[in-house]
Amino acid sequence: MGADGAAVNFGRKGGVSAKLQEEAGKHIIPFHCMPHRLELALLSAQKDSPWVSNVYNLLNLIWKTYHYSSKSRRELKCLGVELDVSVNNPSGVKGTRWLPHVSRALDVLLKQGKKEGTLEDAGQYTAVYTHMEHLAASSANADIAGRAKHVKETMEDGSFLAFCHFLADLFSAISKYSLLLQRNDVILPQGVPLRKGEVENMAKDGPISQTAPKLKRQIETTVTATVKQLSLRFSSLLSMF
Repeated sequence: MGADGAAVNFGRKGGVSAKLQEEAGKHIIPFHCMPHRLELALLSAQKDSPWVSNVYNLLNLIWKTYHYSSKSRRELKCLGVELDVSVNNPSGVKGTRWLPHVSRALDVLLKQGKKEGTLEDAGQYTAVYTHMEHLAASSANADIAGRAKHVKETMEDGSFLAFCHFLADLFSAISKYSLLLQRNDVILPQGVPLRKGEVENMAKDGPISQTAPKLKRQIETTVTATVKQLSLRFSSLLSMF
């Protein structure tokens, strides 16, 4: 049984998994949803890296501006036509959003224009910035004007923009891992009586070094061997750079 880590699912006495185990016994093996764990790990990274939090906040403010205002969406589309940019609607990143959602939101913001790869390329980042500049100066709503000014000033920071590109690359790679974990063929089979090995300990909370030390040793051995052999096979290419 895979689910998020909420108490209603994994509470030891009244949780759904506990209730199911009362009826089906140890045939029910509860585990915290892996893509959700991955999302929580990146959300927790915001505590250690304020810039990650700043990117999330920027994406959320941009989404909020256009999600709740059809007028702002129309203005952004018109501005895109003037800049020769095919504008997409910004995506949300707050709430329960698996990493591919965040990755797409970054890709939309950083999407290049039709003259891809050239210095003349405006892109959606420029379109959003220009529109925020317009809203900050002309909006009669103090909240909208203040939000637009904050977004505009944040987007003017060259280091912040470079960090957005780095984060887009990072999230793109991790999103592929998230999509892999969502596939049915990598989830534990249902209805199979798993009796051998460390299966009972694996169902418990705790680090893998305690719940499944044999499995941990095999994983470490395999990773070490894989890295070693990849290095040997590709060393001649790596030495060229």
